[in-house]
Amino acid sequence: MKRKNMHKKKFVFFVLLVIIIFYLYNDKKISSNSNSNMFAVEDTSSISKIFLADRNGTSILLEKNKNNWILNKKYDVKKSSINILLSTIKDIRVHKSVPINATNNIIKDIATNGIKVEIYSNKKNKLLRSYTLGQPTADYLSNYIINNDEETPYIVNIPGFNGFLTPRYGVQVNNLDINSWRSTLIFKKSAKKINNLSLTNFLDSSKSFSINNKECLLYDFKQNQVKVNKNIIDKYVKVCSKLNCESYSNINKFNDYNKLLYEISIDTDTLKIYELNRDLLKYKEHNYNVKRMLGVLNNNQYMLIQAHVFNKVLINIDEFVN
Repeated sequence: MKRKNMHKKKFVFFVLLVIIIFYLYNDKKISSNSNSNMFAVEDTSSISKIFLADRNGTSILLEKNKNNWILNKKYDVKKSSINILLSTIKDIRVHKSVPINATNNIIKDIATNGIKVEIYSNKKNKLLRSYTLGQPTADYLSNYIINNDEETPYIVNIPGFNGFLTPRYGVQVNNLDINSWRSTLIFKKSAKKINNLSLTNFLDSSKSFSINNKECLLYDFKQNQVKVNKNIIDKYVKVCSKLNCESYSNINKFNDYNKLLYEISIDTDTLKIYELNRDLLKYKEHNYNVKRMLGVLNNNQYMLIQAHVFNKVLINIDEFVN
């Protein structure tokens, strides 16, 4: 009886071993027959356009010009975001195949929640890659993916990268956020190209001033010229030209901002700075120890700005002299 049970256990073990070997071999065979870099673009310098779209109707068009990338033909793209995306496009690899018994469910999920990705070259607008990126795998180390002209899903990752890929495409909970792609640089002019700059202090107008940058001249609030070292003016203008916001926001979140504090004008651009009610900052991403204000650029672009960033430009005219 014992010998019979022993033979039975050996048989069961053998069957399980055969099944495991079969699946491992089958998975390896599929992966080896598939080009591991079938979704990758090795030469990212050849990419001129990237189109992303989620299932909720949000689409993002990233186009390269001579100096940078443009978002939806309107905004400059944040350099860190486009660099991460390009490195992902280059390094993405097929990790393994999707188990046959899970294929149908994965295809349905990708169709429901996936992010469509199209990558074009600068040569006659040629389509290089077209795929839909799906949800992360259960271990959050890979993602499901499918070529848009095929019906076979795969599991992809970046070798050596410990994480899943959707955030690298600007995706949060299956949705694309246009604002997360925008450059946080507020004023688009370099210091050398600025003609006129002014700071209006609405708490004390006597502390306001203006600058003629071409002639390096400083004026008080009554338009009287104030003698000051030109290097100080140069330094101030350079700091203003490199101001960054923390993030862009929907006005519906901040429709109860308080009084107007300052106004910074650089040629045709005007940034109004408002006091912000702390009670409105109830979002998990906000660090309550950081003082924030609301910035409104040209009356239509709303952004959160951090006080410690702007303290160096929200100064009194006396500080130029002293």
